[in-house]
Amino acid sequence: MESEDLQQQSGPPVSVMMSRMPLPGKEREFETYLNGIAEAAQRHPGHLGVSIIRPSGQEKNYYILFEFDRRSNLEPYPLMLRTLILTGMAVPLMTFLLMPLLTRVFKNWLYS
Repeated sequence: MESEDLQQQSGPPVSVMMSRMPLPGKEREFETYLNGIAEAAQRHPGHLGVSIIRPSGQEKNYYILFEFDRRSNLEPYPLMLRTLILTGMAVPLMTFLLMPLLTRVFKNWLYS
């Protein structure tokens, strides 16, 4: 019982990934922006780290991973940032996981 209460208070760790592509020629300003959000995130309770994967080769997207010790520590973020983070999670999941699966499941109906 005590461990269940502790689990409810703490919850599992949460990771949120976003992908962003800066406008051509604005990469330097985007890097400054990334440094600013990384520094701001470090000041929030439960923040475990920010990982930034920069583009290489033909890739133009930056991938930003925020990690928190539990979901409740993600909730104080402003609504706009939370929406941006959740959208950054939902779009790739829908695009690369759910929609290809549904297309295969319903291919006979879609292409008849």
